[in-house]
Amino acid sequence: MQQWAFEWKKLRDQLGTGCTAYPHYFDSYGETRSGVVGQYLQRQAEVFRSAYIRTFSLAVSQWQMPLERALDELLEHIPAVGGFFELEPTERPEWLRDFPEQCLADDSDLDGLLKEHIKLARCAPSRWVSFVTPFDTGRAKYGDLYVGAYLVTDEFTLDPDQDLFEPSAPIFIKDTLSVAGSYHATRIEDVTMQGHTGSAIPFCTSLFPMPHGYWQSDYFAIGLPVVANYCLPPCASLRVSGGAIEVVLAGNVLSQTSVWNDAWSPRYPKGGTTRCGAAAEVSSETLIRFLARRSKSCT
Repeated sequence: MQQWAFEWKKLRDQLGTGCTAYPHYFDSYGETRSGVVGQYLQRQAEVFRSAYIRTFSLAVSQWQMPLERALDELLEHIPAVGGFFELEPTERPEWLRDFPEQCLADDSDLDGLLKEHIKLARCAPSRWVSFVTPFDTGRAKYGDLYVGAYLVTDEFTLDPDQDLFEPSAPIFIKDTLSVAGSYHATRIEDVTMQGHTGSAIPFCTSLFPMPHGYWQSDYFAIGLPVVANYCLPPCASLRVSGGAIEVVLAGNVLSQTSVWNDAWSPRYPKGGTTRCGAAAEVSSETLIRFLARRSKSCT
């Protein structure tokens, strides 16, 4: 810690970089008091990172720190990893329509709205199986809506204080620094969630490469949904192409995950995220085949 402070002080002196405080003047005073904070990349942060890297360089050359140990620590400071440069935000999907905003109405019938939304989705060549989206800024400045598909037993019910979620699916890429290739093999028994009665299995898991790079941490904060490997044929692999995260098999795209920035703002409530959305879609053919296989395995 002392060496890090020394390196930081030397860099500041050499570069003439002053200490920068939190840029509160960009924020609303009332929102700041309510816990809304801004995501700003300050110049001082780059000096901090540079000093941190220099400290580990010294530790390896002078203090006999193993190089492998130093590299493990420094992976946290990679701006981005290979493949994700091709991930491009799109427009908010047309199939969402005003569904999220309808859910905000005091008298909304959430079950009815969702069933109607699913009914419309069944006519498409691909079907969404998970999405998270912010609301229109005219209706809600903060907050988001999450809807995901789960495989549940006939008797499944939730406790009042219980919720379903998509577990994180880490992929360790420190040797390749690229998301291309196979992804984490998650076992169904490891993600099965027990309800008050019965059990549920998420159709998607939340992609989390380690490391992932801080430039695109907005997307990973919301949880990037990717169809779980146990819902797909063996040997499916991951790639980023055409601006989306794709799961492919023998050149055929089985599913894809797209992202969007919906009237993006650097401000977000504590514990929340900035205004990003993500959706995972799977081809109807792949979905029907999987459900048929699952039905046979349960009989």
